[in-house]
Amino acid sequence: MRPLSIVLALTIGLIAAAFWTRPAPDLPPPSGPADAVEVVVLHNGFHTNLAFRRDEALALGGPFAEAVRRLPPSPWVQTGWGDARFYVETGLDAGRVLDALRAFLNPGNPSVILIEPVRDRPDRLYWDEDQVRLVLSRAAFARLGAGLNASIAPGPVAAAPSARGLFFESRDRFHGLNLCNHWTARLLSAAGVPVRPVRAYVSGWLLEDLRSADR
Repeated sequence: MRPLSIVLALTIGLIAAAFWTRPAPDLPPPSGPADAVEVVVLHNGFHTNLAFRRDEALALGGPFAEAVRRLPPSPWVQTGWGDARFYVETGLDAGRVLDALRAFLNPGNPSVILIEPVRDRPDRLYWDEDQVRLVLSRAAFARLGAGLNASIAPGPVAAAPSARGLFFESRDRFHGLNLCNHWTARLLSAAGVPVRPVRAYVSGWLLEDLRSADR
């Protein structure tokens, strides 16, 4: 294949990937207020979390609900996912930058799920540009919860305490093609929310994608 043909093929492939939307189940919207569950997607500049009311989290059952019960009481909880070493550590220095490269380039990094208490509604704690509010049916939220429960490592729920919340071992692997925001996007997709995986490389892009979708 000639160099020009290779460049053209790669360009077409990248454009197609940028616009490809992960197939999502066609789920009906909430049938009424009693069938509606509020899910808020939050981002801090590079990482996304999902937030919902504590009682809704407990209703999901399984290991995720078991983990939520071990948190201090709070009206809301939020959860995110990441590399088992980089996500747990805090601060930003040269060592952490190198560790981020390690997590990105290594194909099979262990990972953890962080579950944190939230003291108030997210719209009172975060700027509007840092959050997107979604309203799902209970059936759609149950599918999101099934993804959360499937992501927690099998066996007894073992927690590592943190000033932020509790870390739980995940069965998923972190690498350059499966970042924290891809995890968020997969859970939303399972709940019937259309997302473009390429946009999930940057948390702000993922939120823009969610805002621009016709819901």
